[in-house]
Amino acid sequence: MEYAIFIALAGFVAATIGAEFGIVFTNGMMSDLVPKNKIGWLSGTGWAMGYVGGLLTLIIMILLIIPASETNVTMLGIPSLLGFDAASFAGERFAGPFTAMWYLVFIIPLFLFTPDAPSKLKLKQATIAGISQLKQTFSLWREYANAFKFLAASMIYRDALVGVFALGGIVGAAVFDWPITTVGIYGILLSITGAIGAYAGGRLDDHFGPKTVIIGGIIILFIGTIATLSIGKDYIFFYIAVEPPVADGGLFAAVSERTFVLVGAIVGLAVGPVQAASRSMLVHIVPHDKITEFFGLYALSGKATSFMVPMSIAIVTALSQNFRIGLTPILVAFAIGLIGIMLVKDPQQH
Repeated sequence: MEYAIFIALAGFVAATIGAEFGIVFTNGMMSDLVPKNKIGWLSGTGWAMGYVGGLLTLIIMILLIIPASETNVTMLGIPSLLGFDAASFAGERFAGPFTAMWYLVFIIPLFLFTPDAPSKLKLKQATIAGISQLKQTFSLWREYANAFKFLAASMIYRDALVGVFALGGIVGAAVFDWPITTVGIYGILLSITGAIGAYAGGRLDDHFGPKTVIIGGIIILFIGTIATLSIGKDYIFFYIAVEPPVADGGLFAAVSERTFVLVGAIVGLAVGPVQAASRSMLVHIVPHDKITEFFGLYALSGKATSFMVPMSIAIVTALSQNFRIGLTPILVAFAIGLIGIMLVKDPQQH
C-alpha cells in the first residue's frame, strides 16, 4: 500500500510539473501566432476549448465508463463499456490513464501544425542564459514595475478563483443536500457557461482591452459570490421567502435551487473571461523578448499562494462554525485583486 501511495504521489507531481511547463510555453507562443489585436480572441477561444475538452472527458467518463455504486451501471443506464464494476472503483481510477490518452491525442496537432520560433541555443546554453536573464529582469524591476504590479494583482484574484471553483459544490451540498450526481450536473452546466464566457470574453478583450474585461469579470464574480451565499432552502437574496425543495421534486425544481443555478451560470460566464484576459494582458504589457520569462513568473505566482484562500476559508469556517462566513475570504481576495488590477496600466488605454 505504501508503494502504491508513493507511486501515485510521484505520478501526480510529475504530471503537475509537466503541465505547468507546457502551459508556460504554450502561453508564450500566443504572441507569435496572431497579431496583438487578435490576442484576446486567441486566448479566449483557447480557454473555451479547454472547457469543452474537460466537459467532454467528464461526460464520457460518467455516461460510459464509471458505474454508480447503487446500480452498478453508468448514469446512462448501461454497464461500463470497459467492464468496470462499482465495488472495485476501477472506473474512477481509469480517469488518470484516460486523461493521459486524451492529452496525447490532442497535443499532436500542436506538434504537427503550429509554427514554432527557431531554436537559437542548445539546452545547457539556454538554461544558463535564461537564469542570467531572469536575474537581470529582477535587477531592472523598476523598468518592469507595471508587469510586476499585474503579477501581484493576478496572484490575489486568481487565488479567489480557486475558492469560486469549489463554492457552488460546497453550498449546493450544504444547503440543498444535493447528492454527488446533482453536484456533477451543476458542474457541467457551469463548464458550459464557462466555455461560452471565455469565447465571448476574448472578443470583448480585443474590443475593450483585457484590463476592462478583467475588472468587469471580477465585479461580476464579487456580486455573484455574495448572491450565492444569500440563497438558502426557503429564501433567496437573504430576505425573499420561497417554497423549499420537496422530496422527489425533480432536478432543480425549487425556486431557490433554480436561482442558485442561475447565479452559478452567471459566475461561470465571468470566470472564463477573467482567466483568458489575464493571459492576453500579460502579452500586452511585457516586451516580446520577455514573454515566456514573465509567463513563467505568472505560473509561479499563481501556484505559490494558491493555498491561501482555501486555507483562509478553513480557518474562518472553523472559528465561526458557519460555512457562509467561512467563504467570505473569497470576497476579500477579489476586492484586493480588483484594487490591484486598477493600478496596472493597460497600454491599449494609454
